[in-house]
This record gives sequence, structure tokens and C-alpha cells, in this order.
Amino acid sequence: MANPTHDMNELKRRMHGAIQLLKQELGGLRTGRASPGLLEPVQVEAYGTHMPLNQVATVSVPEPRLLSVQVWLRIPELNEERRRDLVKVAHKYAEAARVAIRHVRRDGLDVLKKLEKDHKISEDDGKRSSEQVQKATDEVIAEVDKMLAAKEKEILTV
Repeated sequence: MANPTHDMNELKRRMHGAIQLLKQELGGLRTGRASPGLLEPVQVEAYGTHMPLNQVATVSVPEPRLLSVQVWLRIPELNEERRRDLVKVAHKYAEAARVAIRHVRRDGLDVLKKLEKDHKISEDDGKRSSEQVQKATDEVIAEVDKMLAAKEKEILTV
């Protein structure tokens, strides 16, 4: 294993990676409203290769339940049961993001403990850095919770 170092910016970068993944997953949940993000995973064959749809077409949202991609695609309304199912999926995505963030925190704290054990940093520096890691973790998890609440509200709004 390489010699561990404590890099707060690296920890924050990894935590925000979990946030980016959550944004992508929440963006893919259908809420009964049209969103260009619904078509991001769609691949089409064009010019002899597979390409994302948004690279060969303009995707627009002229109305809340209408997507425009050379032809009109209707987005069906969601019933209450489907909305509740989507909320459960959103909660699952958010929990996966929280777990990923906690793993980053654990990795950071492990590095700090090793540095402290090897007497490369003082106990006070280790404690101060551990508090910084926890503070960053709390901030990013609060961002996850905020994103989840917004998505849940969007899904449940009829």
C-alpha cells in the first residue's frame, strides 16, 4: 500500500462524487413531468456508431408533460401508487449516496489514525483533522437530504 496522506480536498472531491451520482440517479426518476434528463441514457445509431440521443437531436420541453425530439412523445401521468414507488426509489438512491459518503469519511479517518499512530501528525492535529472530516461529511449528507426532499416534493406534486 502506498504511504497514506491526509488530503481534505481529495475527501471532499470523493464525497461530491457521491452527490453527482445521486443527482444523476434522481434525475432519471420519472415524476410525471417531462425532463430532457429522461432521455439521457437513450442511445441511437447514427453515422455508423451508437451515440447519445442528445448529440444527434435537440431535446426540448415545450409543456410540462411533453418532450420534443423530432416527434412528440407523451409522458403519461403517474398514479399515486407509482409516485409512492418512485419516492421509495429516491430514498434508496439517497441512502446509497449517504453510504458512499460515509465510506469516504471512514477512509479519511483511517488515514488520519495511521498518520497519528506512525507519529507523522500530532494527536491534536489528528483530532482537528478528524473534526474537519466529520464537518465535511455532515455538510455533504445535509446536501443529500436537501436533494432528496426536493425530489420527493417534485414526485408527489400532482
